Amino acid sequence: MGKSIKDIESPVLRTLFEEKKSFYIPDFQRNYVWKAHNDKNREDRQVNLFLEDIYSAMVSKFPEYYLGPIITFESKDKSWEYQVIDGQQRLTTAILFTLAYKNFLIEIKGHNQQINVLDNLIYRKLTVKEDRKEIVKDSEPFLNTSSLNGSKFLIDLYKGENVSKKRYSNIPELLNAYKSCENFIKDELESSPAKIKKFYNYMLDSSFFTWVKTDNFDEAFTIFERMNDRGLPLTMADKVKHYILQTLIDDKERFAEDSQIINKLWGDIEDNLRMSRFTFDKFIRYHLVAHYWEENYYTAKEVLPWFRTKEAKKSTKLLSNQIKFLEKMKKDSEQLILFKDSKLRKEGEKEPSIHFPKAYFSKITQHLPILLAAASHDDDTFLLNISNKLEGLIFVWSFADTKWNLLEKALPSICTDVRNKDLRGFNSKVNKLIVDQMSVAKLNIRDSEFLKAHYMKSKYVLHRIDYFIADKLKLGKTLNREGITLEHIIPENSVSGIANSKPPAVSADEYDLLKHRLGNMTLLSSSHNPVAGDKTPYEKIDTYKNGAPLYSGTLIPITKVLIDGKLESTEADKTKINKLANAHNLKKVELYKEKYWYIDQIKKREKSFFSLLSELFDLKF
Repeated sequence: MGKSIKDIESPVLRTLFEEKKSFYIPDFQRNYVWKAHNDKNREDRQVNLFLEDIYSAMVSKFPEYYLGPIITFESKDKSWEYQVIDGQQRLTTAILFTLAYKNFLIEIKGHNQQINVLDNLIYRKLTVKEDRKEIVKDSEPFLNTSSLNGSKFLIDLYKGENVSKKRYSNIPELLNAYKSCENFIKDELESSPAKIKKFYNYMLDSSFFTWVKTDNFDEAFTIFERMNDRGLPLTMADKVKHYILQTLIDDKERFAEDSQIINKLWGDIEDNLRMSRFTFDKFIRYHLVAHYWEENYYTAKEVLPWFRTKEAKKSTKLLSNQIKFLEKMKKDSEQLILFKDSKLRKEGEKEPSIHFPKAYFSKITQHLPILLAAASHDDDTFLLNISNKLEGLIFVWSFADTKWNLLEKALPSICTDVRNKDLRGFNSKVNKLIVDQMSVAKLNIRDSEFLKAHYMKSKYVLHRIDYFIADKLKLGKTLNREGITLEHIIPENSVSGIANSKPPAVSADEYDLLKHRLGNMTLLSSSHNPVAGDKTPYEKIDTYKNGAPLYSGTLIPITKVLIDGKLESTEADKTKINKLANAHNLKKVELYKEKYWYIDQIKKREKSFFSLLSELFDLKF
């Protein structure tokens, strides 16, 4: 290995600028990912820390400041280029600050001499060979990138153009980093040319790198991988990408061609995950368990070692077809966008069994690998069966407050059944997971204190039941969670409301305990709810000021049935409606002593709800 390392140096930044070669970020590298944020309590602010640490070292009069390692290899096609394997975040941030400094001087005018000094740093006159002829290039930039959007942005900065008036796509971190450099000049250095020059000269002459030069990509990559194995920050996704590229190393011709396609696919996946608000590290594990893992749900640290196993090489076929492997990953990333939009297919409508868990339990994502495995069959009926069963699992586990890492342990086995289209095996495993938690869920769904602490779970049950009824009877329905509100029939937040609503022989404290019971809840439109307020159940359901009840006019089936015992307001299919109403006892509940909403009324309503849930999720509730 040592023979391929040309040199290891510790140059200051100025020495790098004065190199008679340019630095280039190749297409197989990850994008610029450093974050910028003014909140000093956040961890994701690498750009700010880079500048603040150098400034602190300068103020403390440290003779030198270590910026970290750089690993490069010389381009065989372009002898004037160093290809950057590691260190692009630091190099890019250094050039961004240099360009922010230059453009600041252009804006305030009168500093042409210093601008020329900077131009001599960021541009170089290079003698290069093109088509066997030596050509002198006067304006080759210090650093450029294979990213088309990133390169356009950097070139505009090199030219001194006002980038704030232009639009650049898919490079948010790069844009934010440059803006952070501008803010540092304005705030920390107080827009003072003297202070900025002092800081920049310290950065140039006292900040140094460890620079490892190698002859070829193989050696550069090997060193890069070993250094990062020893603790330099790299995400698991970065390591996987580099491993995929490493599988191409032995075939230089293929590497030159396929690495560009791989980089494009990787970028597409990153864009899709950004749209679905999903981290790449989590996505990779979800993708692998959905399609490959059979026994273990590996941790992030175990993913790369798994890739190197015989089992992985055989199942992924990664050594022979890296592009096909990534195309499959890209398809999953596109499917996640559909799931985010509550769809099974791009052309389809929103699917309730996908939508409701996402709308009410958005932090639960552990079931997604199972859906990805099911979606791979391109069989909507099969996928719908899987999503319906999973919604039942999510419902029960949410009410049982089950820890979702329990599902992660079962994912390889469940996903294997789904990959094999073994619906019986899938149902058997998921039913066991449901049954194991059912007794706790049943207790909690009847527990007033639990429901008080989990408002959204109560709303989920009522919204889901109401949608189920409306969908089954072809009535008006809505998936919009924000368009409806949870209404407490016994007033929720009014002492006088409780006092006016309770039966005379019942204490206010005893009556108050009933208000968070599921049977005391219903739904109203957002505009309708404030009207009900602290009024009594009698005024809401029967008569208000010698007129119609306050709930009158609603088209929400589970609320309308309270008033007149009807689920619909139109001449719909009466036979179908009556059959459903009788099956679940969906009728007008008579008030206690014709005036009060009390325990029997609440229990009857809960019994109807539990009956509907049993049919909806095929559970014995």
